[in-house]
Amino acid sequence: MPNLPLSLCAVIAVAIQAHLPTYALKAYGVESSPPPAESTRTRVTWEQGRQVCRRWNGYLPRPEVLSKWKIRGWSDLTRKHGYIQSESAADSDVLAALSRNEEWVPYILSEYTRGRNLCFVPEYIDGVPGPLAQRPCDLLSKATCSLPYKNGILSVPSCPKRGWLDMDTKSKCIWPDYTKVPQDEAQKMCVQHGGQLAIFKGTSSYDTLASVLLRQHVAAGMDTFWIHAKSGIDEAEGLANWDSTPSFSATGKTLRVGVVTDGTLRMNRSTAQPQMQYPFICEVPLIAGTPWLRVGMERVGDTVTFTCYSSPEIIEGSIMWFKDGLAVRGNRVLLDPNSNTLTLPSATRYSPYLQGYYWCEGTSLDGFKEIESQKWLLRLPGIETLIGSIQLNTNAEFRSERPGLYDLSSISFIDFARALRRKITSEAFIDMQKIGAYYLSDVKLFGLHKWRSDVLVARFAMYYRRDRDSNEVWSEKDIMALMKKTLILHDVAGHRVLPESTEMLSTRACLSDTTSFTSAPYANLSWPETVVGGVAIPAEPCAAYDTGQVVVRKCEGNYTVGAYWGEVQGSCTALPSKRTLELRALSQALHKSSDPLSTAEGLRNLTSERDKLQPQDIVYAVEALVDIASLPKISKQLAETVLMAIDSIIHANSTALYRSRVADTTNKLLGVMEHMAANLEDSMVVFSGLTAIGKMPHRQATPGIYLNAAEQSWTHFSTADDLTKHAEVGILFPAFQCNDSITDIENANLTLGLVPQNALFGSASDIWYRNCTDVLLLKYIHRQIENATFSFYFRDKCHNKTRAMKLIAECVFWDTQADGGLGAWSREGCTYIGMVGEHHRCNCTHLTSFGIMFKENDLLEEDIHDIILSYLTLIGIALSMFGLLMVILTYAVSKEVKKGVGHKCLLNLSISLLGSLFMFALMVTTHDALEDSTTCIVMGVILHYLLLVAFSWTLVETLLQYLRYVKVLGTYVPHLMLKCGLPAWGVPVAVVAAAVSYDPKNYNSRRQLCWPQGQPLLYSFFLPLGLILTANLVVFSMVIYSIYCKRHQALRSNQAQREQAKLQLRATVCVVFLLGLTWIFAYLSIIDAYSIRRVFEYLFVVSSTLQGFAIFLFHVAYDKTTRKLWRDKLNRWRGHVTGAEGRHRHLNGADMSQSDPGLVNLETQLRHRF
Repeated sequence: MPNLPLSLCAVIAVAIQAHLPTYALKAYGVESSPPPAESTRTRVTWEQGRQVCRRWNGYLPRPEVLSKWKIRGWSDLTRKHGYIQSESAADSDVLAALSRNEEWVPYILSEYTRGRNLCFVPEYIDGVPGPLAQRPCDLLSKATCSLPYKNGILSVPSCPKRGWLDMDTKSKCIWPDYTKVPQDEAQKMCVQHGGQLAIFKGTSSYDTLASVLLRQHVAAGMDTFWIHAKSGIDEAEGLANWDSTPSFSATGKTLRVGVVTDGTLRMNRSTAQPQMQYPFICEVPLIAGTPWLRVGMERVGDTVTFTCYSSPEIIEGSIMWFKDGLAVRGNRVLLDPNSNTLTLPSATRYSPYLQGYYWCEGTSLDGFKEIESQKWLLRLPGIETLIGSIQLNTNAEFRSERPGLYDLSSISFIDFARALRRKITSEAFIDMQKIGAYYLSDVKLFGLHKWRSDVLVARFAMYYRRDRDSNEVWSEKDIMALMKKTLILHDVAGHRVLPESTEMLSTRACLSDTTSFTSAPYANLSWPETVVGGVAIPAEPCAAYDTGQVVVRKCEGNYTVGAYWGEVQGSCTALPSKRTLELRALSQALHKSSDPLSTAEGLRNLTSERDKLQPQDIVYAVEALVDIASLPKISKQLAETVLMAIDSIIHANSTALYRSRVADTTNKLLGVMEHMAANLEDSMVVFSGLTAIGKMPHRQATPGIYLNAAEQSWTHFSTADDLTKHAEVGILFPAFQCNDSITDIENANLTLGLVPQNALFGSASDIWYRNCTDVLLLKYIHRQIENATFSFYFRDKCHNKTRAMKLIAECVFWDTQADGGLGAWSREGCTYIGMVGEHHRCNCTHLTSFGIMFKENDLLEEDIHDIILSYLTLIGIALSMFGLLMVILTYAVSKEVKKGVGHKCLLNLSISLLGSLFMFALMVTTHDALEDSTTCIVMGVILHYLLLVAFSWTLVETLLQYLRYVKVLGTYVPHLMLKCGLPAWGVPVAVVAAAVSYDPKNYNSRRQLCWPQGQPLLYSFFLPLGLILTANLVVFSMVIYSIYCKRHQALRSNQAQREQAKLQLRATVCVVFLLGLTWIFAYLSIIDAYSIRRVFEYLFVVSSTLQGFAIFLFHVAYDKTTRKLWRDKLNRWRGHVTGAEGRHRHLNGADMSQSDPGLVNLETQLRHRF
């Protein structure tokens, strides 16, 4: 196989094998004549073939490949973005055809689809390839696969020594070292690069090995290589170039490589003495970050060049380019090292049809997944594009004859597009051929779709080119009104156009509009002209009464569908406050005022009461800032005044800030800081509070600068060691290569800004994250820097340095297009390096706004259950603490109730449980401040002791229940409380003392709790707890048997039977909580199976945290005696006692028949009712 030409290796015709259980196709090579007839079990549908090829990270072959090698079977043509095109490669003629506005697509349907999906196979006439034949995709045909990268992925940047990706596992790097050394030395040299000697199992790695072990090295005597001793045969793919019968008789394992007569490599495994000296092959796991792609554009004269910048995780040469969904360059099977650029024809400015959205797609190393960049909109200067639509009336007869009209690749669609173009550009519409300074250049149909069963909507673009010699000025609104009035079509290509159905839309902005509000203080809301994707606020001050949420409206759409208004969001129910009206007036004052400083001072004064700012206030304040930032020159005094207002805004109420995001305040505020920095009169850095903006030449900033907001200063630095611990942020600039553009970079100005993290930078996708650094803005003015690595240093303001094992730090930048255009944090192009002194270091390959986000190490997507369990724990603890406090208060207010042994035991249990819950809650809430402190150890010791005491009292309760329900007779025990109380409070002291003496710092070794771990935890907590639970469980079984089986056999009726069952169930639940048996779920939650473990975790959290509340329910709330006690106490306190107090029975401390108050009540009902 390796001796075949590269093109054939890349599209090697390998039949689909054994991956589909129903189909088992035999392997075959390239055939020059049609294959013999085969049964349907050897054929597959188009989708089945495609899925298996994708499972191999391959594709069905392109039509030209099938024709070239005379292979029969399915091609990879499919509908994508409305066109019939190849999945694996672009057509080289697409751009040229688009630039001429030809109604041309890569593959044209020659017959009507009639609602069926069509796929394509090549036809052969006398063995010669003919045209493609269209076949229903659910027919059965032979399928072959084009396997990409058959010769391996060369020189992967993330691999040591730029090794190669192993095409078998796709998860490890392999590389040969031709230094001849013994086996042990070879292993050490691999370990130095974080790897080991390579492990090869079976024959799947042959293709990669054949590429790595080049023939010239084998010919030069490099014919034996050390590999890992675990290498073995566990596959049998039967490739001719692999010897699958080696012998293994020594400890050293080698890979023998030879060149056979046809020039290919032959390999087998053999053994050798470890002291022999051979070259070796290493492997290391592939460590890949998050793949990303980013598009940049450059204009030189009439030529436009797009560049696709990619992360190291993208396979070099795998880039494909798309224009409005149509593949225009690239090949997924054959690597093209130059595919990262796309150059449009030099006549671009004469081809308005090349306007539109461009993006690139690439293949990532991780699983060969396809990654897509963000779309870049190309607009040409001097050309205005308007989107028009008309509604067509169609009848059933017409639709049955021409169903291909909806398909962009059909002849019907192409004919309709040509007819529409001729119609609009004809002399019949001469009045709209030239409007003001613009004349109609061309028309292009984008698509047709059904609106109703008998109505089609045709959407088309009209390109108007500006006449440079004309001085006429027309607004876009006037142009569209005239066109709508003039463009009156009656029919197109046999379709009748519905009267007054013509609509015209701008591609740049939503025009000003008015909406009515029946329940608002204002009858109408006026919306200003707003760019596509922008968010508008009405001219009238309008907000919700209860939340202050501002009313907004978004301009939806894009270049291909036009701009249109979205729905009004929010309710207009509140009259604005005086502050709101004044801020609104300021947002409109700059256009009328000649003194922007007074406007800024007014804004500063109005925002000074930051806690009183409402969402609508913040929105108007930011709008005023946008106007100020648009001034061509910003003085230092004006900048300082504006920064004071910004500092007040970002420290406003978090809820108000977050609610103001709907008006795009985050992006607008960042834009304000960027434009103000760029428009500063001189090079300077201006501080106000913790906020700063600055401008300086690149040469003045290099090699690096850091900002200290506390001291309001900035300083140069060269290495991370130069950073002071109080520096908020630092930037180290890359050393640009000396080329023609280095002078431009040296003379370029850069803008920077610093703003504290606040709720404006929150989003729905960030709820599990926390930000502990400031936000840094950094950009070059009128310069786009790509593929240069900038190093950023952020001071940690959450003291996370000692919590490195708890948190995952992620370098992020603010993506203004994310979250529906409101902005969100993104990791694209940024890599977290680690802690450097007091600062976190990030490397980023582009410039914008940056920060660092932290999340708990265990808050992974699959472990969101931990969040739910945390909230359940808090709720349960709160309820239990309330219940236990009520139990203790009940015994505190009554002298008679607490005389019985059962009551005294319950009181001791309640006190220890309440203390342990309080200590746990205190520890969790203050742990961040107590880390690495003696206080943390003391709190852990107290919690440990109180939990052991609580379980000791459950053991005492177990003894009482045994005497009460099992033994019954002869149960008097003198001084029982003294005999049980001393061990219950004393023995845990010895256990905890032993754990502390073993290692007191062990209590401070966990991530979120001052609690022991390892052997001290096992022997000082789980062992005694297990023994107590075992004893409690045994007695519980006896008590349940006594309650259910030994008593109350004679029942009077079914109703009495049901009543007894209810009482028995209550007694059972009461005993379970009283004896602490819910902790058994804690032991069961260590089961490995994820779903089972989660079930027991939920059961444990819910039941154990509610233990105190259950005790309150059964022994206070459900007990008649205690209820009457509290009722009498309350009446006495209110002075409404009308009779004598109820009589309370004295419970004899030595009478075990009255050991437990709650169970006594239940037992009495069980005994006397039946």
